[in-house]
Amino acid sequence: QAVKNYLEFSDLNDDITIFPNPSADSILIAFKEPKAEPVTISIYDSHGRLLHENSFQITWLNQPVQYDISELAAGIYFAKVKTASSFKTIRLMKL
Repeated sequence: QAVKNYLEFSDLNDDITIFPNPSADSILIAFKEPKAEPVTISIYDSHGRLLHENSFQITWLNQPVQYDISELAAGIYFAKVKTASSFKTIRLMKL
């Protein structure tokens, strides 16, 4: 039963993936099927305060995208990745 639940709720089939998680210096953001569209990445603390925000154009050539988190203190954050067609919020642990 536990394996079934893990597979049902795993992130293996998600369109947007952040790794490594946890991370100390930077994260990689990968798109399953990147479209040539603008992407905004927002980093929030556990109180919902916006700490970082960056926008760029995604293509097949520049992904996965590296995002620097070295200036953040160790802790739990939330990364919101938004494109014109979708968005996802991912819990992120900074070491």
